[in-house]
Amino acid sequence: MPDIRELSDESGDVQFEEFMARIMPGLPPEVAEQINLGLRKQHTTPPVKNMELCIHRNCTPEKVRQILYYPEEEDVAFYPLLLRGPGPGAPQDDPKFKIQVAAVMVLYLHHGKNTQFTRTFIMEGGLRSLVALFTHPNLHLRGQVLETFHFLTTDEICLWFDKPEDPRLDRDLPLRRRMFELSRADMVKNLLANYEGSFPGGSQIALEIFGFYISWLRLHYCKDNVMQLSQEMLDLLEKWHLRTESNAEEKEVIPALRLDICPSCIELLEREFNSAA
Repeated sequence: MPDIRELSDESGDVQFEEFMARIMPGLPPEVAEQINLGLRKQHTTPPVKNMELCIHRNCTPEKVRQILYYPEEEDVAFYPLLLRGPGPGAPQDDPKFKIQVAAVMVLYLHHGKNTQFTRTFIMEGGLRSLVALFTHPNLHLRGQVLETFHFLTTDEICLWFDKPEDPRLDRDLPLRRRMFELSRADMVKNLLANYEGSFPGGSQIALEIFGFYISWLRLHYCKDNVMQLSQEMLDLLEKWHLRTESNAEEKEVIPALRLDICPSCIELLEREFNSAA
């Protein structure tokens, strides 16, 4: 791989080269060159028409590069639109699918690990956009989405499990409200759909996100911090636990989900589970 300084004159874009310098060192050697070439080709010929189709406004090549590689705060609001993609069954050469793939990639490689970006992204409805892709038929894209969401549940982004006594002093409260809104989306349904037919390691990541969400709901929205999963959901988790292809990490996560009943949450969870059946 050429030194990033040797490539700076190639693009003439210092911000893009800084973006590349941050993402390339962490990539596996077997994919690094492919990603390097793909991103540089996209930078040279940015998808202006495709971007305009997704965000419903005119763009210059410079603006497309900014949105994708070094977005300003005002650009983050475009990302839920970029992630929306085309309708079901659209071909892989669909312009909206191409933009969707590009947006997911830069989220996965860089932006999803940037605290300033992700906090704005969450406030703009980005979590719901990711949840909608938990069952995407393209397993490579699905994998990047689930891993991005998994990172967003860490304390590096938000102190999700904190409960400050004075809500007025809680800078993370708006983010937690956005997380709670997922209870009215397909969060649980789409996670449980990764029980089978997911990408390698996908069922484990989905299960860990599921465990995070159930524990988080229990802490913030259950009376006396007590919850019990519905019997139908427990049966699925037991099946998940017993299947031969479950790895050790999956088998450790499941027992932790056996909690006490919480009437305020059980109806929500049962509704989500039944809709997945």
